[in-house]
Amino acid sequence: MTVVQLSWSELRYGAQAGVDRHVRALSSVRTETFGAQRDDWNAHIIGALGELAFAKARGSYWCPDLGRPDRGAADVDGFHVRTRAHATDDLALHRSDDDAGVFVLVVLDGLPTFRIVGTCTGAEGKRDEWWCPTRPVFFVPQAQLTPWQDA
Repeated sequence: MTVVQLSWSELRYGAQAGVDRHVRALSSVRTETFGAQRDDWNAHIIGALGELAFAKARGSYWCPDLGRPDRGAADVDGFHVRTRAHATDDLALHRSDDDAGVFVLVVLDGLPTFRIVGTCTGAEGKRDEWWCPTRPVFFVPQAQLTPWQDA
């Protein structure tokens, strides 16, 4: 696993991008998906920070690109970044996720620290035993992920 420390200015930049995403979602009156709540600012902020942390680990420039289509598009260098708020959380995949897409799990490990746990393709992660019907989502265990450098 790779540990990434964001600087305070990077935190501010990523958090602002998350706020902008949330405001854009509110202003477009779009329907939230996958159980998200309309007033859950945290999801957009944590998601943007995870993308920034992953880009930093890859040595890539991260641009929040607020004009891009944000449903289904890859986030960083062709990777779909999924950020979870707790260090023990698993990778969440949805039935509609691209089977050929590569999904990376980034977890918040206490601000300003993030951990890049690993990756899997959409097809690899959509196993019946990982399906959680109450959410509904596939939760891919951290132990089943491939190191992101191998993806």
